[in-house]
Amino acid sequence: MKARYILLLLPAITFTALLPSENCSAKNVNNYRSNENGYTLEIPNRWEQIPDKIIHEYIRLLASEEGQSTIFFETAFQRKAKEGLWFQSPYAIVQILKYSDFFLNRQPKENELEFLVKQMSGINTVKAADEVLNPVARGLVIDPKIGEVYYDSDNKLYTFSIEIKQPNDDNLMGQIVGYFGRSAIVQVMFYDIKSNWIQSEADRKLILGSFYFDPAFKYVPIDSSLVTSKRIETKADKSAFRRLLEAFVGGAGASLIIAFVIIVGLFLKGFLFSKGEEDSSSDSER
Repeated sequence: MKARYILLLLPAITFTALLPSENCSAKNVNNYRSNENGYTLEIPNRWEQIPDKIIHEYIRLLASEEGQSTIFFETAFQRKAKEGLWFQSPYAIVQILKYSDFFLNRQPKENELEFLVKQMSGINTVKAADEVLNPVARGLVIDPKIGEVYYDSDNKLYTFSIEIKQPNDDNLMGQIVGYFGRSAIVQVMFYDIKSNWIQSEADRKLILGSFYFDPAFKYVPIDSSLVTSKRIETKADKSAFRRLLEAFVGGAGASLIIAFVIIVGLFLKGFLFSKGEEDSSSDSER
């Protein structure tokens, strides 16, 4: 399913819609900071961080060999669950897409950012599912639909929604916000079941809207007058950007599918790990 692309003429509209509500006080949130990738976001204090080994194990259970080698989630969070199980909705996942991993050893130029986001509207989620999921997990993806892709040129971010049908008619919903930095794109993905989407709005706006880069990692606009036309038109530069484009669209599409199927597949197939089982599951692999 493909989406439409919209360049916002009033960029603040999208960013304002993501901002946390005024009643979110500092005492009700915790800061998560990535030293490696230079960003911070706020997490409600009733949420908890999902252990890295649990994230990796879920990807191993559901992804194809290609999917396991191409998807990198830096961290994930979920609302504290009474049953003590990991990856119960609502949950949020953070993906890192480094430019250097896509063969581009510089930050994209501003006109390239807009072009990259425009290609997000062309993501083929069905193809992505075929490529990154194993056969069992692939059968759980039903009619994925991506909404309109909005690009906020002032804040260097894009956002869109996604929905996947479920056999019980309580579809899974997701909102994704990607932030362009100096050396990487940080994509923050929030997921919940449709029947709880309104109730989780405050948490969603807090997590997605509180993100910011450290100054050293923030995207720095480059004065176009300082960049020669010869540099822009070189074949090597065009080739590197083309590889970035292909990897970006493919990686973004794959992450959407994997993030969704984590909760769909593990819930339906009984693969959910309880918090007491996480150590024993990792010990059995040694």
